[in-house]
Amino acid sequence: MVALLALAMGVQNVTIRNVAGLHVYTTFITGSLVLFGESASQYIFWFISQWHRDAGRGRLTRVLRASSRLAMVRHMALTGALWSCYLAGATVGAFANDRFQTRCVLAPLILLVAIGIYGAVRPFSEIAAEEW
Repeated sequence: MVALLALAMGVQNVTIRNVAGLHVYTTFITGSLVLFGESASQYIFWFISQWHRDAGRGRLTRVLRASSRLAMVRHMALTGALWSCYLAGATVGAFANDRFQTRCVLAPLILLVAIGIYGAVRPFSEIAAEEW
């Protein structure tokens, strides 16, 4: 079963590297946390500078509308969503481990192999570029 975990992480590490042109780390939490922190701090500084440049009524709306086009905001959203998935996976994994013991590893392994096969047929960078 430990070999299946290593296989699942290897498949995940090789398959999911770039999403919408943004580099993501999906097999270790600290890399995603660093990327989220960097993007969030860049956005905060950008937001403050835009807030001070713009004046008048509706400036919050204008600044927020402009921020939706920024790569740092997309990266922040992507890594934030990834963190939410980590949290959900850890929670579900803890409950599944109590109920199914080591057999609970099979579902994520099957899912990652399916994603890997789909990614080989249609690369994720093409899919992400169409959606963003």
